[in-house]
Amino acid sequence: MSNERIKPSKERPPGTSGALPEESPDQTDFTVGRDKSAPGKPAASRTSLPLGRLVATPGALDFLNRHGISPITLLSRHRAGDWGDVCAEDAQENVLSLKHGLRVMSSYRYGPAQEAIWVITEADRSVTTLLLPSEY
Repeated sequence: MSNERIKPSKERPPGTSGALPEESPDQTDFTVGRDKSAPGKPAASRTSLPLGRLVATPGALDFLNRHGISPITLLSRHRAGDWGDVCAEDAQENVLSLKHGLRVMSSYRYGPAQEAIWVITEADRSVTTLLLPSEY
């Protein structure tokens, strides 16, 4: 992914028309640069997970700020197939979900208390959400 700073976006995604969807007070919309292929990486280690629209809940934004984490870090790991701290069964489910167009979920832990933040890409790949487990 590009090294652009993620900021709230009021722009329409390319190829869309009409009014923008109403903003929800429970989430913030983000736009990031396009992922650039890593030519040196073996094809088997790459995923083709489209992230769609990127949103984050207020709790996730607070979590990222408290821990000094860029959302791009988590989104890059998620898109690359690094599911973080999910169990083996959930990791296998994510692999199957990539093949069959189902929801994909990652979990990452940070800080002394090992607090979790989740990244979930919906089955239709229209949206990827950063959220805390308590906000699910």
